[in-house]
Amino acid sequence: MVDKFGIDIHKPIIFSMTIDKLFNSVFLFLLATICFYLLSPFQFWDLHPVLQDAEKISIGVQLALALTGLLILKMIIMRAPISVKFVDFGLIIYLLFWLLHAVIIMPINPDPLFVAENILLGALFICFRNIQLEKTKILFWVVILAGLSQVFYGIVIQAKSFAPGYGLSDIKGSFINQGPFAGFISCAIIVAIGLVVYYLKEGKRYTDAKKWFVGLMLILSTAILLLTLIYSESRAAWVAVIFGLLFYGWRTFKLGDHLMAMHSPLIKYLFFISMITILIGSSYFLYNYKKDSADGRVLIWKTTLEMISDEPLFGHGVNTFQSHFMNYQADYFENQPDSQYRYLAGDNRFAFNELLRIASEQGMLGLFLLIVLIAIFIRKNKNLRLSNNQKYLHRISKTGLLVFIVFGLFSYPGEILPIKVVTVMFAAILASSSSSILEKSNVVSKNRPLLLIKKTSLVILFLGLSFVFIQLIELSGTCKEWDSAFFETNSVKNDGCILLCEKIHPILQNNGDFLAMYGKALMNAERYSEAFEILQQAEILVPSTIIYIDKGKCYEGMGLYTDAEKSWEKASYMVPAQFRPGYL
Repeated sequence: MVDKFGIDIHKPIIFSMTIDKLFNSVFLFLLATICFYLLSPFQFWDLHPVLQDAEKISIGVQLALALTGLLILKMIIMRAPISVKFVDFGLIIYLLFWLLHAVIIMPINPDPLFVAENILLGALFICFRNIQLEKTKILFWVVILAGLSQVFYGIVIQAKSFAPGYGLSDIKGSFINQGPFAGFISCAIIVAIGLVVYYLKEGKRYTDAKKWFVGLMLILSTAILLLTLIYSESRAAWVAVIFGLLFYGWRTFKLGDHLMAMHSPLIKYLFFISMITILIGSSYFLYNYKKDSADGRVLIWKTTLEMISDEPLFGHGVNTFQSHFMNYQADYFENQPDSQYRYLAGDNRFAFNELLRIASEQGMLGLFLLIVLIAIFIRKNKNLRLSNNQKYLHRISKTGLLVFIVFGLFSYPGEILPIKVVTVMFAAILASSSSSILEKSNVVSKNRPLLLIKKTSLVILFLGLSFVFIQLIELSGTCKEWDSAFFETNSVKNDGCILLCEKIHPILQNNGDFLAMYGKALMNAERYSEAFEILQQAEILVPSTIIYIDKGKCYEGMGLYTDAEKSWEKASYMVPAQFRPGYL
């Protein structure tokens, strides 16, 4: 079609669609690359174990912010449609409460790495949120490949390529131990099984040969991941995967409908009795499989409940669990010196239950808002207009989110970056495919004031992201200098460690691990009064037996022997079975 001047009016529209398609392809590729970097064991720097996530956070946040900025520029220039979902509304309410809590209700001095990590997750949510549901297959493949890369990394580095005396039970990938490693592998397993069902049942666009080849690759990947999961001995991950498989069976193969369709009440009765028996038997087996570990978690939960009872409504503050737990544990053993748990306690900063951690930090009000938000994400929405293919991809995300929740009842996935990235992906996919409460296209909108407001908001958001991006640039260099300081601690170059710490202290003054290292370096240099001040700051953020032992040495160096004994006594209450505090 041409206008009165002979110009084809369809050409600008076709050109715009081509540019949009090209942008979406490049955007998806960049997002998948960033995602694989965050999930895989690949690192640019060789860092101290304490700084394992620092590189991923400091580099990842800049990459994610740059990608989010590109997305906003596209929305400004090309007038992309803006859609507001019901899930978005619930998420905004919870985030506003979270910010209000951290800034006003229970003000905290945030660690820059904690802030950067949350900005990273927020930017990733925005990026994942703008991926078409059909394209999420690529992101799911990234999760599977990252899981396999963690396994093969563990085989080569930790299992020494199965040298004599090493096996699958030694594998933990790039994680701090096998628990979070197994949690991440469980997410990859659920995604792999979901894609198997997707390709075999709904992959109608593919030839039978290609469909079965992809299915075979997925089944092989699932087998490798499952075998690794079994040898990880993580009961929380086992339970989470079993729950995910049951949910798949219930929703994909309609097991619940088949059960309800049975006409014999006796069969239904026997089925429920069998399930209850299996549940009780499995719980008994899992408890006794590693009884000391289970009892240790019971101690942690009891102590966390004490924390909740002291601040039931608003909690102790966002990201402050590690700032209070060890003090509560010390009070517990001081009041109950003959407790059955005294030989199971250790230095700990995890709640091993995400709901209890949220309640201790944000109170029952924060926990209530979070549970409502989770219910919004996983609720069954019959009004969704999804094709069969889309329903399977949507179900993978919902199952993955449920697996995270189940795993979080017995572990600490909310403290592990790769698991949080995958969970944000699941949540964003569910949000993007949920029902809309507002959906307007700027292309067809004739409301100029509304269009101006949208553009102004996007420009302000872009400028805000640019400011944050600039502020976070120095974080990478700071982390590298912190790493250099780590390797000079307790060496002949201890003065070099102190100089580096003095340089980066203004940036990391709210990071407890950094302050503990800095204080120890000053103590080793016999600068006791300076060390004491730094260790006092560290004690507020991450109290531990190590910090109280070092504080006691500072007291001793200053000739304050009574105070030194009190500090070591506090350390002995924290972990009664530890020998060193009592010896000192």
